[in-house]
Amino acid sequence: MRILFAAPDRDLLSGYRLLLEDCGHETATAFDGTGAVSKLANGTFDLAILDRDLPRVDAGRIVAMLNEQGVPVILLTKARLHAAQLLEPALANDYLTYPFLPAELTAAIDETARKAGSGEMFTAGDLTVDVPGFTLGGSVRLTGAEIDILAALNRGETPQTRHMSVYIAALNNKFERLNRSQRIGFLPNEGYRMVMNREQ
Repeated sequence: MRILFAAPDRDLLSGYRLLLEDCGHETATAFDGTGAVSKLANGTFDLAILDRDLPRVDAGRIVAMLNEQGVPVILLTKARLHAAQLLEPALANDYLTYPFLPAELTAAIDETARKAGSGEMFTAGDLTVDVPGFTLGGSVRLTGAEIDILAALNRGETPQTRHMSVYIAALNNKFERLNRSQRIGFLPNEGYRMVMNREQ
């Protein structure tokens, strides 16, 4: 897989480039937003990893470019994840909060790539979840974690993921955007389930 890795910390870039190349990935690096944009203009990538605090060009702008190109992106952030981030027009496919272990990054890469190449679709209530397209109802963008939550609910299971309340708040907002009366609610003795608004 060809990966673009952009982060302002050159030591981190160097270390993770070696790790990714040891995993068999061809890796291009950039230490600022200008370098990342230049690499995107001059090559094609299967996946990108971006630090949210890239200097010179806002990471959100680069995420938007990657969204347009259909390139999955993992966003690295020092800030705690908030539902508002998951409602931005330019949405990463996965979010990792510093500090993280190398194994967490490689797992995020593998899972994001698996979803992007899966061809899988399923329903959440009366809406279609397009897994490789990372979309709900054909238009609203989803993260990989949101897809996992919806897939677990679709199977009648209780979702298990970090930042659960943040992802569920964002998903319920996305259902509202699509003018649906369904939402994810917490039911006593059952846990999280798809419900109609009047049920809670």
